[in-house]
Amino acid sequence: SRDMRVIFVVVSIFIVGLLQLCKATSEIYVCEADDANFLGQYTASKELMDGVAVFTNAKDMSFFRNKGFWYLGNLEPWPPETHYRCVEHEGCNYSETVPAASTTGLWKPTKKFDKGTVPNVSLEPCSAANEEL
Repeated sequence: SRDMRVIFVVVSIFIVGLLQLCKATSEIYVCEADDANFLGQYTASKELMDGVAVFTNAKDMSFFRNKGFWYLGNLEPWPPETHYRCVEHEGCNYSETVPAASTTGLWKPTKKFDKGTVPNVSLEPCSAANEEL
């Protein structure tokens, strides 16, 4: 019947949307940065911090979460060097499993490492992210 087809379509759309939301992001990209060490692909590691994966690039820079907020910096020294932070409840993916992209996030440099601008953070590869700009 027509009603059953409508219900099937609505349920199918809901399931596809739910699967997209549940799909874990395993890569983050920094497409532009004043410091070349921040550029490139960040891959989720098995290392957990605050219960979620740490995302690290080839230059050992990392996105990491602490108390629900997201940071970008170097975890090698102790204490870790936090270069940028996104510490607002709104717009910073507070308590989510991936940091916010620059298009929605409120990334700010820390005073100690402020170089004037914040990196361009993307959840898509840089070529795709730049095409949208």
